[in-house]
Amino acid sequence: MKKIIRNIIAAFLGLIIVILGYFVIANIVATKNNTIASFFGYSITYVPTESMEPTIKTNSTIMFEKNTKYDDLKVGDIIVYHNDETNMYIIHRIKEQTNNGFIMQGDNNPIPDYYKNGGSYYYVTKDNYIGKYITTVTAFSINSTFARTSIFIISVFIFITICATEIVSIAKNIKKDDKKEELISDIDKEKLKQEVLEELKKELDNKE
Repeated sequence: MKKIIRNIIAAFLGLIIVILGYFVIANIVATKNNTIASFFGYSITYVPTESMEPTIKTNSTIMFEKNTKYDDLKVGDIIVYHNDETNMYIIHRIKEQTNNGFIMQGDNNPIPDYYKNGGSYYYVTKDNYIGKYITTVTAFSINSTFARTSIFIISVFIFITICATEIVSIAKNIKKDDKKEELISDIDKEKLKQEVLEELKKELDNKE
């Protein structure tokens, strides 16, 4: 029973390591391609400006959901969209819904989002909509993107090292248990052999 439990724990820790490895690689690739990594439909990103204060403070890390459909959005929702003009991801609140798309505005901004070159509204459509804001993850609010990435990678490395050490320890214990079982098995065989010999000896003595 103990062996089965240890095997399950080892498999679970191995799965965690694989998931964390995927998380790290996906974030590195996303950063390089100026995109946002998604995990089971959820993403985490950094808010460097004060445009959404006091709702979302400067230097906050937020979580948003990509599974929320564009057609389910309504006025008042906070969403993430990609601004093609600046090539940046923006998190603002839906100010108004029009036939051309949503008009966006930051809670701390006096005017809605405009094109810098042209003066017209910057509409959010299905093409540039990314996801809907869920919550602010205060535990990960670190000012420097580089620092956040470095700390995350270091933390993951430490966690993986701990998991790997635990797996090695479990494997050694399993190996020891196997050796113990083999030793016990050998002892049982020898004991059974002695019992059989004694029985045969008794039978021969009785016949004499």
